[in-house]
Amino acid sequence: MVENLNRLVDNEAKLLIHTQKEWRENLKVGDYIDAVDRFETPQNVQGVTHIDGWSIGKIIKDSGNTIQVAFMGMPKSYRMSYRFDSEKIAPLNTHTSDFNWRYELKTGDVFDCCDDYGIWYRSTVKDIY
Repeated sequence: MVENLNRLVDNEAKLLIHTQKEWRENLKVGDYIDAVDRFETPQNVQGVTHIDGWSIGKIIKDSGNTIQVAFMGMPKSYRMSYRFDSEKIAPLNTHTSDFNWRYELKTGDVFDCCDDYGIWYRSTVKDIY
């Protein structure tokens, strides 16, 4: 059952990549895209060493068959490289259509927040600077 599900997911990813062929061929430095970023946890908490998730990124380098992506709100040292045919990149807002709520937070708002160890908490905005 799991093997069949994995095969189905692989086939869907290949189909998506094929249908995005023109988009992928036209990617260039400066374009914003959705990309899977990897947040490394500082300690191995309950077997968790990293968290993968879709974020908005900007292509900052094109090396022929790979691109380098910088993620919004992350330090310059936090960048990832992807092959053009990677299933971990997608057109902007394919997976991040709800991303901008972060910029509309105000003092007193309540939201879910993940700490450096991959543990989620109900949090309240105390101050914005």
